[in-house]
Amino acid sequence: MNGYVQLATEQDRGQLRIATAEAQKAIANNSRTVIFTWNQREAYAAYLAAVTAGVQAQGGNPFG
Repeated sequence: MNGYVQLATEQDRGQLRIATAEAQKAIANNSRTVIFTWNQREAYAAYLAAVTAGVQAQGGNPFG
């Protein structure tokens, strides 16, 4: 894993947090996590840009 995105929905209360000291295991076991490998870095960059633009277009802050 080289990068990941955790998604929050209207049903989530507060920020998503890692619930264990084993960070990578917690990230991988989170059903709202999208994990990207090094070979997927261009897809990750495109995904992040699209999501950021969408959230900003709605007047929100994509980073919290």
